[in-house]
Amino acid sequence: MKKLSVVLALFLSVSLVATCYAASSAEIDVAVNLPSTIELSWGMAKVDSMLTEDPGDDAFTGNQTVMNFDQLRHLLADGITEAGRWYSRYYYALFVSAVTAGQRYQLTSQSDGLWNGGTRLAKGWGVTAVSCWDTTADASMDCPSGAALGNPGPADGALVLYSSGDGAAVQTVRADYAIPNVPPADTGFEPIPLNQLSGDYTGKVTVSVVAY
Repeated sequence: MKKLSVVLALFLSVSLVATCYAASSAEIDVAVNLPSTIELSWGMAKVDSMLTEDPGDDAFTGNQTVMNFDQLRHLLADGITEAGRWYSRYYYALFVSAVTAGQRYQLTSQSDGLWNGGTRLAKGWGVTAVSCWDTTADASMDCPSGAALGNPGPADGALVLYSSGDGAAVQTVRADYAIPNVPPADTGFEPIPLNQLSGDYTGKVTVSVVAY
């Protein structure tokens, strides 16, 4: 019995070796996971304009995760006689930066609009200002050499906020999202008219970093 066990074990060993090396070549699957080197960082503040044109009066509340412009006001309710439009006393300062391991990149903003059921809000909301931002001085600064800021425009649709250029430097960019009473000229903003359907309008804005 003991001899049989030894013989069987030897036979199995020989058979296994023969099976492993029977082919003249072998294809072996190889896998590796390379994590993305592109990272987006952001923060946002809600800003109360205090209904003045002086930025020095603005009151910032940080650590915001949603844009809620609250109940809109109307120009005519303030005794201003120009053609009526809805606006908000609040705006949002979005601070965004990207790390791309040397790849040149763009920071973009994309939205499918704000909706109340099947009714879309007029393009009276969007980015009113874009700047390169010095987070230490908490002030605007010159952009890195070769970089370019995007133009203000309605957030309903696609916007390029910043292009890094070949330098691809890490740079914080500030973009102000607002429903202004006086939008930047020649930017595609549309007044939200008096006859816009009343109610709550909701949607999303997607801010992305895209290598190019």
